[in-house]
Amino acid sequence: MLEIRPMRPEDRDELRRLWTDVYVIRPLEQVDEYLREVIYPHVRLAVVDGVLAAVLMVEPFRIFWGHDEVAMGGIGRVATHAEHRRRGLVAALLKHAIEEMREREMPVSILYPFSYPFYRKYGWELAGLRRRSTVPMENLQPLMSTPGHARRLNPDNWEVMDRLYRWVGHQYFGPVLRDEERWKRRLQGVGKREHYAYAWYPEGSGEARAYVVYSFRSAPGESFTRSMFVHELVAVDGAAMRGILGFLGRHDAQARDVKLDMPFHWEPGLYIPDPSFPQELKPGFMVRVVDVEKALTRPTLRAQVTGKLVLRVQDELAPWNHGCFRLETGGDGLLATRTSSEHQVAMDIRTLAQVCSGFVTARQGAAAGLMEGAPKELAWLDAVFGQVRPHINDHF
Repeated sequence: MLEIRPMRPEDRDELRRLWTDVYVIRPLEQVDEYLREVIYPHVRLAVVDGVLAAVLMVEPFRIFWGHDEVAMGGIGRVATHAEHRRRGLVAALLKHAIEEMREREMPVSILYPFSYPFYRKYGWELAGLRRRSTVPMENLQPLMSTPGHARRLNPDNWEVMDRLYRWVGHQYFGPVLRDEERWKRRLQGVGKREHYAYAWYPEGSGEARAYVVYSFRSAPGESFTRSMFVHELVAVDGAAMRGILGFLGRHDAQARDVKLDMPFHWEPGLYIPDPSFPQELKPGFMVRVVDVEKALTRPTLRAQVTGKLVLRVQDELAPWNHGCFRLETGGDGLLATRTSSEHQVAMDIRTLAQVCSGFVTARQGAAAGLMEGAPKELAWLDAVFGQVRPHINDHF
């Protein structure tokens, strides 16, 4: 018999064994560190005949969605004992999580998949790419003359970074709002093990305009060949971006190149005079719309158009999403309400996640055969949802 239930204190040892086996965490002290980050009320277990068989965690976050701050359910730490795999246990946990997130008023969900095809079956869809640029130090050195200076930060300076992070966060769908605890957890390595954080100040200004968090790593088998890995870089404008990149170029005695992971739409050629270096795009996170009405009702949305449109959504797993919705923009932002009116645009729940997060335009979706609609209605959707791009730098 299958039971899905919250974690209990007595489950800790068995959960420790499950995560140790599945994620091959060694030594065991790392497992205990992994468990310390787990918030037990958010863990859901699949128990078969009294035996713990599978697990996932639904962690509550708030994310930026343009100028809105929206509740989001982060799915993570999914694992199944080998002897219980391919029996539909994770599917049952995901279906339960979708219903629970709706009850907890989390209208969207984000996860990092082990398999994109697997999670697509349950309504999640790719909505994030990362651009990895490997920039030789000499390519950054022309930017070293940018007027300004860098100042070292430590975890207690998290508010300096948070101000910039929030400033830039409103341009995107997905950045997780971070409180002091989350910031300090992210920065716990700074100041040791060759992890560093710096802020950039323009000449004559006492206010930071950019920050970067980075570390150094040697190539396998080459202890004297090192790269700088940028874990997070935020700049509020082009001048600040050039300043912080020029600061990174000053590390040519410590590393041969910089590994930059940035949002997929970031164009290095706008900032780096010589863009002749390797770049690659890597698939990232997936998004699911849990509750269409709540997700698409956004009071502070600054839509570029006014008017209304009827959208038909197909969602076999969440019947409350299946059907037609009237989308209307005006002085109160964007309002979504269920309707029986004839639809003008149609798509499934996965394509909706890509369109409303800004990952693809409605016109791109229609050209790919993923949705139906006349050019006028598709252009209206793009004017409503095309103001942000998806990006997230927190993992869970």
